[in-house]
Amino acid sequence: MQSPLPLTVSLFGCLSREYKYFFWSENLDLPAMQTAAKKFLGEHDFRNFCKMDAVNVHNYKRCITSLDISPSSVK
Repeated sequence: MQSPLPLTVSLFGCLSREYKYFFWSENLDLPAMQTAAKKFLGEHDFRNFCKMDAVNVHNYKRCITSLDISPSSVK
């Protein structure tokens, strides 16, 4: 059995990631959030949102390919 990949490989060597965020506050303006979220689609430089790691990271551009904002009853 092989050992798992080192943490640095799994963090910096992946090809894509998926994130899910849940907001439990009621009375959110979902249409406004959906409109604002569309501005993230495409390629953007996220260096101002990253922990600077100049040794391992040389490209801070990321491509957001899809996103969805929808109501959820999960708490």
